[in-house]
Amino acid sequence: MDTENKHKKIEILIIILAIMLLVVAIVLLIPVVAKGLKQKRYNEEITLIEEAALKITAKDEYKEMLIGYTSSITLKELLDKKYLEKTINPYTDKPFDNNSIIYITKKDDQKYIAHYEYRDNCLYNNKSCLKDIITKDLKGKSIKYQNGAYYKGTNETINNNYLWFSGQEYRIMGINSDGTIKLVTSLPVVSISWGKPTKADYVNSYARKWLNILPEESKLKDEYEGVFYKSLNRPDLIKEYSFCIGSQDPTSDIDTTCNTKVKDKIGLLTWWEYVTAGPNKDGTESYLDIKDRIMFSTTDSRSNDKILVTDYTGSIFIAGDSKEYLSKPLNYGYTVSGIRPVINLIKTVSIASGSGTKNDPYRITGDESGIKGDLLTSRYAGEYINIGKNKYRIVSKDIEGHIKVVSDTRVKSTGTIKKDVYTYFDIGNSVTQLCSTEWPYEYCNNKINITDGSGEYNGEMAHNIGYFLNSKTAKNSFYNNLGKYKDYIVEDTYFLGKWSMGSDYKSVYESSDKITLNVGMLHYGEMLAGNNLNSSSNTHNYWLISPYNNNYEASFISVSGNASNEFPNAIGVGVRPVLSLKTSIKITSGDGTTNNPYEIDVN
Repeated sequence: MDTENKHKKIEILIIILAIMLLVVAIVLLIPVVAKGLKQKRYNEEITLIEEAALKITAKDEYKEMLIGYTSSITLKELLDKKYLEKTINPYTDKPFDNNSIIYITKKDDQKYIAHYEYRDNCLYNNKSCLKDIITKDLKGKSIKYQNGAYYKGTNETINNNYLWFSGQEYRIMGINSDGTIKLVTSLPVVSISWGKPTKADYVNSYARKWLNILPEESKLKDEYEGVFYKSLNRPDLIKEYSFCIGSQDPTSDIDTTCNTKVKDKIGLLTWWEYVTAGPNKDGTESYLDIKDRIMFSTTDSRSNDKILVTDYTGSIFIAGDSKEYLSKPLNYGYTVSGIRPVINLIKTVSIASGSGTKNDPYRITGDESGIKGDLLTSRYAGEYINIGKNKYRIVSKDIEGHIKVVSDTRVKSTGTIKKDVYTYFDIGNSVTQLCSTEWPYEYCNNKINITDGSGEYNGEMAHNIGYFLNSKTAKNSFYNNLGKYKDYIVEDTYFLGKWSMGSDYKSVYESSDKITLNVGMLHYGEMLAGNNLNSSSNTHNYWLISPYNNNYEASFISVSGNASNEFPNAIGVGVRPVLSLKTSIKITSGDGTTNNPYEIDVN
């Protein structure tokens, strides 16, 4: 009997233990299940809002929308127009923000897609927050600055802070005091005059104008502003930020670069940020050092017409000198150097993919790459494509949807046996007398005349670039060597306005001088008209299509990173062809990054 009672007690204990384990399991599972259900309801609510937004595309204004373009509508507009009755965020049990935005993109003649910004929010979308990943990674390799935490180290020690966003590769700099994530482009995106020679004033600088949409009261505000801002795919993911634009005495150990600030979406590095990012007092060998001439937002407090810059060695000192800081007036070549935009992503951006390395950069949810079947016209500036075996980058998109692309390398000459890099702009001995062969090289402004030449192209004769790039009669011209890709391109208009140091880049657009070509070149002030050849700043000189503001010089981007002027018969300056592509071209593979360009085909 005792044995039987003992067995019963054991059975009861086992049952009690099983019940207890079941209760514990239920207690543990309830939050998981509840979170899963909440996430499911959240996704359904997001989809409901996006489907409501797509109903609006039946309107005529959306039917006339160009393929590849994106428009936006607020949640409040959807509610006011009765496309939705109400919304609820399951995570807060409150309505979604009425000012939140739904983006509508036209994919082809019949298809539109909608994307609600809350789909990107890492607090709700069950994806990793970029801010949390970077905050963790900063430990042990960062410095405190302006109440934030920022990377400090070399490329070897800081090697997992790469991020691909809106067609550009960025380096993550750190986390700001408000939780936003600071980034700077890996490469310069343009080389232009920083500002007017009279006074170094960032608020009224050409650099700020090129980067941003200026406030209404700005004296520089016009239709040519915001070249970089207008190229962005998701500007809503960028926080308007108080950028430091103060002056600095480079000989002082006291940081004064943040004594003055301006609120913008996009800014530049400060001199102090650059100097303190690495191991050396001259700014070299840090993860921000790209061995190029770069301009800062920082002016020199010792002179009201100078800014602080780096030399081509990456140093804040003049090359070969460890004492003389690089501080130059605004009518000097150094102050027409590279611009590396700085942005600050909102703290709720989530990681879509990537590990942060050079070969596998982070991608942000809501800024994913194009996929097979997408029209190329739906993509944006900075992304890479292959045309045959040659890599190109998207420069811009016109109002009709044509994509302008520029070669990522200098082209080879088809007119020489060795096929050396083509260099001649116009050596002067021209049958049409484009240039006098003697100083002052007069009549050299018409540098892209495609009739200058006859028969086969010969690199040692005076056939100018326009003839080399465009000739339909010369079998060895660049155009004829495009093969089947000739059917991919359309003619485009190229601006031939002049520029000069210390002047606004708008002069290029305002001139009546233009030419229509199948193959052109970048003009001064255009996106990617900077030191970014071969996807790096370790590059070579190349010509721009823009004449310099005199009667005898052309212009080019130098190996050191600045835009400059040069005699058109100079040897050693290469050519980056520019093409405009048809709107029917589709993506067949790739993700548009440096290492995996889009492959394309005509629809």
